[in-house]
Amino acid sequence: MKKDSLVYTVIFSFTITFILVFILSLAAAYTGERVEKNQALSTARAYLLASGVEIQKGANVEELFRKTFNMDTPGSEPIRAVVGDLPVIVSPFSGKGLWGTITGVIAVDNTFSRIVGMEITSHSETPGLGGRIEEDWFKEQFRGESISTDIMVVQSGGMGDTDPDNGILDGITGATRTSESMQNIINNQVKTLKEGSNKESALSDEVLLKRAVLEAGGIYSESEAEIEEIFKAVFNDEDISQPYIEGVAGEKKVVAAKFTAEGYSGDIKGVLLLDLDLDEIMGVEIISQSEKQGAAIEDSWFKEQFTGIKTSEEIIIGEASQKSKSPKRIFLDGISGASATNKAVERSINKVIQTLKKEGVIYE
Repeated sequence: MKKDSLVYTVIFSFTITFILVFILSLAAAYTGERVEKNQALSTARAYLLASGVEIQKGANVEELFRKTFNMDTPGSEPIRAVVGDLPVIVSPFSGKGLWGTITGVIAVDNTFSRIVGMEITSHSETPGLGGRIEEDWFKEQFRGESISTDIMVVQSGGMGDTDPDNGILDGITGATRTSESMQNIINNQVKTLKEGSNKESALSDEVLLKRAVLEAGGIYSESEAEIEEIFKAVFNDEDISQPYIEGVAGEKKVVAAKFTAEGYSGDIKGVLLLDLDLDEIMGVEIISQSEKQGAAIEDSWFKEQFTGIKTSEEIIIGEASQKSKSPKRIFLDGISGASATNKAVERSINKVIQTLKKEGVIYE
């Protein structure tokens, strides 16, 4: 076959194209999983940084995310956590920039008075201009900024605004459109979060209690209809106003009991989940509290300590130094500087367990 013939040219072009496409397909298949994992890791890192969590060099980001947010990976819905002593709400955001979609993560305090932090996860803005939204000086302006009113991003030198109470951020010189986009994106996301919180606040005390009972057993839902449906399936629609209720979670029979502790700043209300034989704690969830230094009782690290504890052991919170001296006691980490809160939760949970064992659970 002549090399200058049309047939040769077609066959040669097809063969080369096929080989190149095959090689690219193999490369995509080989690297696809790694790229996806790196993206997930980058997103988890953004959630942590926006929430004010310090990531040490060499830290396991996946494990740190799991410990902070009590879940393996972030989703599309806002999530709540307690970072240090601060309850925060963390949410992904996206909006239109100058050249494409800008995505990121924002964290606010649970009173919606200030931004805790903001991170950018992806954008298509012009490098050196709008692309500077991912630079630290720009992002750090959001940390602690008041959101009692809409924020404003203005052109004033491109050095960053240091006053967290004025609701004003310094825009990027030469990137007016991108700066305006960030202003609109953040204001819209804060508004969405506030509206979502108002809907949650509208849930009746009964539904909030049912949600807490389910969460103590590791079942999570924000939808009122779904909470009601799952609760009915697990607890056969028992009267939640009773001191305790019985149900079946998976194949295991359980008892959910309410408790109220006299905290340092007011009542701490929660739910304790045990197996039906009252031998083991399956979970603890806090319904409401007004503690200050002790606000971390809502943090996942604190609550998860209770899971799996045998009820034959007395629970002691915040006295780790006594561990070796009391074999019939189980010692849990307390909240630093909140001994009154630690002891209130300790007394209340021990009392509920003792009362249930003394009075017995009525089997139906």
